[in-house]
Order: sequence, then C-alpha cells, then structure tokens
Amino acid sequence: MQRAAIDYHGGELEAWTQENLWTVRLGELEASSRYLDVALAELLDAAEGVHQLAARLLAELVTAHDATEPAELQVATHTGFPPSPHV
Repeated sequence: MQRAAIDYHGGELEAWTQENLWTVRLGELEASSRYLDVALAELLDAAEGVHQLAARLLAELVTAHDATEPAELQVATHTGFPPSPHV
C-alpha cells in the first residue's frame, strides 16, 4: 500500500492505493474509486481543481517512495485519456 497526504484548506487530504483501488480521506469524509481523480471529485463534491490535487498527491507519493523501487501507480483519468507524463 502506498499513502500520501497534503494540506488542504486547513486539513489533511490523504490518499492511498491498495489492490487497484484509490481511497481518499478528508477529516471524517472518505471516498474510493479505481481512479484517483474520480475519488477526489466524489469526496470534494466538485470536479474543478481535482486534477491539480491528484497531481500534488501523486507527486507526494513519488517523492516519498524509495527511488530504487519502481513506482507501480495506476494513474488514469475518467476521460479515458492516458495520464500526462509531466504529472
């Protein structure tokens, strides 16, 4: 399991992936989906800014991950397009 957390409006926005499922939590609220951005949109009840938050969480995962091990992150968007290589 991989886990990341970032500051979000005075709270901590957490995300983790386990068995091809992303779970995000903010306070007592929690949502899950196969895709990080979809889980964030459900949790925050808004689509605007979700991709930027997902990118910040993924960056946190990558920097926290040991550079000697391959990062096996399933990153995709609900649009069906592959993730940007710049995320």
